[in-house]
Formats: sequence, C-alpha cells, structure tokens
Amino acid sequence: MIQFFQDHISGADGNRCPMTPSCSAYAARAMEKHGLVIGWVMALDRILRCGRSEADLAPRRWINGEPYVYDPVSANDFWWFTPPLDKQP
Repeated sequence: MIQFFQDHISGADGNRCPMTPSCSAYAARAMEKHGLVIGWVMALDRILRCGRSEADLAPRRWINGEPYVYDPVSANDFWWFTPPLDKQP
C-alpha cells in the first residue's frame, strides 16, 4: 500500500512533506522496525503532527537548498522498545 502511494499518488502530486524522511518513508520504516500494528500507530501519529508543532521542536536538515524537519523513527521509539541483544552497545 505504501509503495503504491509512493509510486502513483506522490509521484503525480509531488513531494510536499515538510519532514524528512517523508511520511510514507517514515511509515514503511516504522512498520519494518516495530511490526504492522505499532508501525501503523506511529505512522498515523506522524501524519497527524506533520508540519505542526513538530516543526518548532525538531532539528532541521537542508536537502537541495530546502529546509526539512528531521524526524526519524528512532527519535519516536516508544519507551518500551528495547533493541535486539545483538544491536545493544
């Protein structure tokens, strides 16, 4: 579903997301990392706050001369998420 949106809808409508990664890329990464249910909840949360108060709080990244709000999945992991043992420091 996300791939369809990226290929057909976003491609025709253009990238208007003020955040990086884009909301659709964020959703795909969240679902990959946390599974379908938690990833979907994180994606919905991201869409609801896209370009709003988050823009004042998060750091900026400049891409092709344009400022974007940097908001990766790792910045929004829930307090209960623990990385797998093989990835802990």
